[in-house]
Amino acid sequence: MEDEVVQIKLGYVSVFFIRGESGGVLVDAGTPRSYTKTIRGLREAGVVPEDIRLILITHGHYDHFGGLNGLKKISGAPVVVHRNDAVALRTGKSVDIVPHGFFGRLFTFMPHKRPVKGYAPLEPDIIVDNEFSLEDFGVRGKIFHTPGHTNGSLSVFLESGPLIVGDAVMNIGGGKKPRFPLFAQDVAKAEETIRSMLDLSPSAVYAGHGGPFNPRDLEDILK
Repeated sequence: MEDEVVQIKLGYVSVFFIRGESGGVLVDAGTPRSYTKTIRGLREAGVVPEDIRLILITHGHYDHFGGLNGLKKISGAPVVVHRNDAVALRTGKSVDIVPHGFFGRLFTFMPHKRPVKGYAPLEPDIIVDNEFSLEDFGVRGKIFHTPGHTNGSLSVFLESGPLIVGDAVMNIGGGKKPRFPLFAQDVAKAEETIRSMLDLSPSAVYAGHGGPFNPRDLEDILK
C-alpha cells in the first residue's frame, strides 16, 4: 500500500496527514483557532490521535505552528522542526516575515513581532539540519531542508512520489497554479529550492496555501 496524503483545509491554510501502514505523520498545525477544525478533519478521514506518530512543522510562521499545543497534547507525538526555525516554537513568535513583491508587501500585517495569542511556547522534541527519515514513524519518505521562504523551511518527499512543501510555493487565493512565495527571507535560496523540487520529479505538489499543484507548473515560476 502506498502512503496517502490527506489534505485538511482550514480556510486559507491547509495541514496534511501522511497515512502510512502503521500510523503516520501530521504536517503542520494551523492556527490556534483552527485546532477544532483540524481534529474534525482528521476524524472525517478516519484518523485517530494515536495514529499521529510525529508532528512536523514546516516552518516558523504562526499559521503553521499555532495549533500545535492541542495537537501534541491529544496525540502525544514528538514535534520536529528545523534548527533555524525552532525559535518560533520556543517563543511563540513567528520568524521574520520578509515580503517579496507587491502582494507580499500587502500582507505584512501578519503578526510576527509579538507572541501568537493562544499559543504556549514549547521545546521541540527533534531538531533537524537537513535530511531526516520518516520510516521510524510509519511513512516511507524523508524530510529535507528547503530554505528560502524562511531559513528553516522543511519539505517532505515520499517514495511514492508526492511532495509536501509548506510555503516554498503557494497560491494564497487558493488557485491551482503555484506562485513564488509572498515572503522570502532569501530569494536566491527560494529559487534554488524550487529547482530542487523539479529535480525530484514529484507526482504532485502539496502546499500550505492553494493546490495541490501540477509539478510541471513549477517551471513557470522560474521563468
